[in-house]
Amino acid sequence: IHTTELVARFIEMLIDGYSNNDAQITSILQHTEIHAVIHVNPDGRYMAENFSNTYWRKNMNPSGCKNEDFYGVDINRNFDFLWGDESGASSNPCADEYHGTGPNSEVE
Repeated sequence: IHTTELVARFIEMLIDGYSNNDAQITSILQHTEIHAVIHVNPDGRYMAENFSNTYWRKNMNPSGCKNEDFYGVDINRNFDFLWGDESGASSNPCADEYHGTGPNSEVE
């Protein structure tokens, strides 16, 4: 589950293209099964829409990081399944992949 904001824009493009009879998009949708799993990260969406030079992946909850450019929890790493496994996550609150203070600690 990554770049949800970009995936949402892609889905909007597909829907608009199909609704407007775009030949390429219609062909893609008639011959391809597409699944989109969207989860909620209103903070990330806000950051992506208002600051075009960032790929914000975390929420904006205070995380213990003193640098305001890196605070928050990566909600993609906050699930209870294998929480704390640092092969793809981090316990450093300033890291992009910070997994939070505990499994499912974030409301998103």
